[in-house]
Amino acid sequence: MNTNTTKIFRTSQNDFAVRDTSQTSPTKTIDFFAVPMTVLRVLVNLVILQKRIPTSLRNTCTTFLPKKIGAEDPTDFRSITIASVVIRLINRIIATRIVHHLQLDHRQRAFLPVDGCAENVIYGVTEARLKLGPVYLASLDIAKAFDRVSRDAIINAVRGAGLSPALVHYLQDIYMDAPTVL
Repeated sequence: MNTNTTKIFRTSQNDFAVRDTSQTSPTKTIDFFAVPMTVLRVLVNLVILQKRIPTSLRNTCTTFLPKKIGAEDPTDFRSITIASVVIRLINRIIATRIVHHLQLDHRQRAFLPVDGCAENVIYGVTEARLKLGPVYLASLDIAKAFDRVSRDAIINAVRGAGLSPALVHYLQDIYMDAPTVL
């Protein structure tokens, strides 16, 4: 399956992604909302046609959050890096397209906008009731799971899923160089 996840963006997709972005970081997107949707659509389309994020949009901001009260040692902090609103918008549009094109297992919950833990518990209880049998649950929490996934593994997974070469190129580009400000 070679889905076209990087075709030209329609205004309706931008509208949805902008509204969705505002829910996650309303204070950071105020200036962004002043941009007319037509201009935004042109910007997004130029980025995706180039298959490259302009240098001016690559800057990220890294913040260190304490894991516990009185944190002093560097290991007591968790780093969170946030990309620009435009990059987050483009990534949200692409992610939405990918979710709609891929045949994900109905139990897949990671990286989806759902309460995966609650939904899977309900799924397990429902299955147990339908089959009138016992239910066995296990909880698996892998510390720093995303930190341990290599960029090459992500690129190989995208290729293996049959997504477009343009998307592979875009991901390779976005992972190549992202300067950050602390």
